[in-house]
Amino acid sequence: EPDQDHTCVGIQIPPSKMFNKLAASAFLFFALQLAHAAAKPECQTFREIYGNDVNIPGGKKLCENMWNKAFKYETAESKGYSMWYFDKTNPNDAVTQALNAADPTLFDAKGHEDTAVGGDFGTDQCHLDYFHKDVPSAEGNALTLCHPWKDNGCCKAATVKDSATIMAAYGKEYHWDRCGKLSPQCETFFIQEACFYECEPNAGLWRKHDKNTFDTSDGTVVTTGNEDEHNAWQMSGMPIKASYCDAWYTACQDDKFCASDDGDFFSCATEYVEVDSSAKAMPGHIVAAIVVPVVLAFAACAVMLAMVRKERAGQPMFQPIDSLPETRTGGPGDADTKDDGVARYA
Repeated sequence: EPDQDHTCVGIQIPPSKMFNKLAASAFLFFALQLAHAAAKPECQTFREIYGNDVNIPGGKKLCENMWNKAFKYETAESKGYSMWYFDKTNPNDAVTQALNAADPTLFDAKGHEDTAVGGDFGTDQCHLDYFHKDVPSAEGNALTLCHPWKDNGCCKAATVKDSATIMAAYGKEYHWDRCGKLSPQCETFFIQEACFYECEPNAGLWRKHDKNTFDTSDGTVVTTGNEDEHNAWQMSGMPIKASYCDAWYTACQDDKFCASDDGDFFSCATEYVEVDSSAKAMPGHIVAAIVVPVVLAFAACAVMLAMVRKERAGQPMFQPIDSLPETRTGGPGDADTKDDGVARYA
């Protein structure tokens, strides 16, 4: 039995202090767990994220903010590219030709050593470099999800097999449904954008950096580095038809997405990496291994503390057997009994 004045489960600490210490420890542990949960990026509706400024169309904020300025909202439709099409001929080729005619220096190959045609940064190569091919080619009927580019594209059929394959390729942090399952009409636009980025040869013309320029972790740009680490996957300022961006916003306005940095997909992904890393650092079975003993110890000491307090008040929860009042277990007509109240049967 616990010492009435000084111990709880054998530790030389007054019960009240032990109770307080356990309570504080339990509170701290659960507070830390809640802090990890609170670190998740906030989820809001597309309307709340991108439609919160009456002076800026929701479609403009979506196309420009979500992809960190990779795309530009273009109200002059003839100057904007299409992220999806059904024509036999890719309409984006004509847009590039028109833009180049208006500004012959726009696609100047200066600084782009990977150009195949001297003087022009053309679509005969896939200038984006992640899962992309080196040069565009046909995939035929194997390219089902991203079928507009089946006759000429920079993507491999295996890379864009389906939406799950696309999301898995870039990691959990880039899953577009981290805030819940998207409506079918909304998810369609994410699939189309993914196909456009992976397959469209014209997208490579808007690569952000040439092969001698590198982004650094502090946001500066340097002109030396390891070519294998060059971020040739990054785009900047590619004009997209305003009508397409507006349609995307309309389809998704009631769905939810990560709201960090005004709905920047890359900022959200960075935060999700931290959240996922924290979750891996404390697996569920480890949490259980810590919580269960703490809860049991907490409960045991709470019971012992209650016992101690009752004993101090002269109301012990348990009494010695020989101090209990005598009772008769027999009655009239029972077997032979004695005055000590214990029945004796012959």
